[in-house]
Amino acid sequence: MLHTHRTMVFLYLAILAIRVVLLAMGNKQALDKVSGRTRIASIVISVLMLGTGIFLMVRSPEGTQPYTLLKLAFMVASIPIGIIGFKKSNTAMAAISLILLLGSLTLALVKPPFLRSGASKEVGADAGADKAVLEAGKIVYGTACNLCHGPEGTAGFQGAKNLQESQLSDDAIRDLIRKGKGMMPANTDLSDQQVSDVIAYVKYLRK
Repeated sequence: MLHTHRTMVFLYLAILAIRVVLLAMGNKQALDKVSGRTRIASIVISVLMLGTGIFLMVRSPEGTQPYTLLKLAFMVASIPIGIIGFKKSNTAMAAISLILLLGSLTLALVKPPFLRSGASKEVGADAGADKAVLEAGKIVYGTACNLCHGPEGTAGFQGAKNLQESQLSDDAIRDLIRKGKGMMPANTDLSDQQVSDVIAYVKYLRK
């Protein structure tokens, strides 16, 4: 469901961006052509985008987070503002619609800590010399893993495995993170150090 939602967001964003550029250029003929050809697709994509977004928010193991509410508000506001903007040939309104959608996407990807309630498992004083590594791993986990595995690694959202019961080796965990499996996407954007840090934190969740 997460992949479907992101795909819908990117598709809607791409169509909207093209239309905003054409409107700003004053190329009405090209804009009308693109609008006509994408009208039905835009309606379907916007419905799926909102539907999957609401579903993910409701089913999230983190519960309803402030950033998800703000993300949804940006997304919902973007659609009517864009419709009115293009109907009135108002470039400013069309651009605001695009900015709101970009803001929604940014919130979904970044998940700002100051807009989140609750936290993953605390790293205790008994972590000793590994505490810095575990704290770094916790940050990566919160961004890349928390949605499906949950704060304690037990959420099981979208078939995610219980990390507290996992006995995978470091190499096996690293392989899963890099290549993904099933509903779990590949995380190719993480550095080697980030992967090592999150592996340490995942193993810490077993305690």
